[in-house]
Amino acid sequence: MNHKKNIEPRIWAAASVCVTSLWLGLGCSDKQHDCTWLANCSTTAGGGAGDSSDPCGGCVSPRPFCKTTSTSPACVQCNTNADCPSGTPICDSNGTCRQCLTNSDCTSPHPACKPSTKTCVPCLQNGDCKSAAASRCDTATNGCFACQNDADCSQIAGKKACAADPQTKQNQCVECTLGRESGCLKAGVDYACDPIAQQCTSTAKGSLTVCQPCLADTECVGGNMAAPTAACVPMTFGSNGAPHGAYCLQKVGTAGCFIPYAVSISAVSVSGAALEPYCGINQATTTCEALRDMTSSTVCQTDTDCGAGQGGLCEKVSIVAPFLRCSIPCALPTQCPNTLTCTSPSIPYCHQ
Repeated sequence: MNHKKNIEPRIWAAASVCVTSLWLGLGCSDKQHDCTWLANCSTTAGGGAGDSSDPCGGCVSPRPFCKTTSTSPACVQCNTNADCPSGTPICDSNGTCRQCLTNSDCTSPHPACKPSTKTCVPCLQNGDCKSAAASRCDTATNGCFACQNDADCSQIAGKKACAADPQTKQNQCVECTLGRESGCLKAGVDYACDPIAQQCTSTAKGSLTVCQPCLADTECVGGNMAAPTAACVPMTFGSNGAPHGAYCLQKVGTAGCFIPYAVSISAVSVSGAALEPYCGINQATTTCEALRDMTSSTVCQTDTDCGAGQGGLCEKVSIVAPFLRCSIPCALPTQCPNTLTCTSPSIPYCHQ
């Protein structure tokens, strides 16, 4: 039997039906048989290659959208941002949903867009790290970490020096440190740097006289010299030696001490100057505040009016009215100004 003769008529018949159907715009009636030869039908949803409404031939999840702007139509995740989920809200040129394409697509704490992965990261460079405690960008991990040198602080406003924080001991950007006080030159005034807070004080260098409260050695007259003659020295008050702030004192030096600062005090300055003797006062009985009230001839009514109630006495000091003025207890005449003496029937104090 000649099977070839029996098959050929059926193929030509099927082809004739399919061509006729396509020409009439009816489509194929039997995809399995009618289109075997022409291969012009699709078994996927949405039409086939001959369906101009869906040139991709039907797209399904996870690439449910047909992209027609490329050379060859392809199924993609998205055509617009509206097609993307919240976690990856930006549709790129390839039809893939991404976290970002530019930095404007990212927000804190991940404000930078990494081009290679199109993901939002904490940083690509130091400029992206805005915290003084974490100003250095590790480009390997794209994370912000503590500074290692001053260059890591260049983007932190008002804090250009990298130093170890005295409390946490962790490096961070600060306003100034001892020896790096350039940030304290403001409006032509050279301010001192507080070595504890690592920030500029409101006191110009070399402007505080003896027994004035201070925060740094360089605030004191003579303390800002290449070879300092003064320093900011921690002081105490009372027989128990309770801490009582820090004050500018002159170094003993070769000339010795001048009255009424005739009591030698050995201390390490607040800025870390080595232990050495300074010209001070009898800290067991008086304070710098009381001494300043005495040298200013402050008029008083009670002891609390003198030295803020610590180490001051309200006594008959002057031989002319008003007689009651602030004074301090004394043990030697050298603890009183040159114009006063150290005597009394009960408690010796400085008076005329």
